[in-house]
Amino acid sequence: MDIIMPVQEYSIRKNNMVAFDKFGKLSLEEKAWYLWNGGSFLMANEDGQFRYNLFRINNFYVELIYNLETEEIDKIRAFFSESFLTPYLASIDIDELLK
Repeated sequence: MDIIMPVQEYSIRKNNMVAFDKFGKLSLEEKAWYLWNGGSFLMANEDGQFRYNLFRINNFYVELIYNLETEEIDKIRAFFSESFLTPYLASIDIDELLK
């Protein structure tokens, strides 16, 4: 998918800031554009049908859900709650740190 920077997002890109409520109102394509251009990728998990990509933007997290069968973005959701991080935290191997 080609993502073209929308005119209204220029100021967000220029300042590298986007508020949680503003991000939630963006279209799927605008959210994806901002993740590629302003988000920090943290990690990903897969469950067979979907790849869950976790990003950090400013003071909130964003999960991009990619459908592996259709090869398309299924959903992008933003959140503050650390409870949504549980699936990601469970996949972190800390054995080397405990030695």
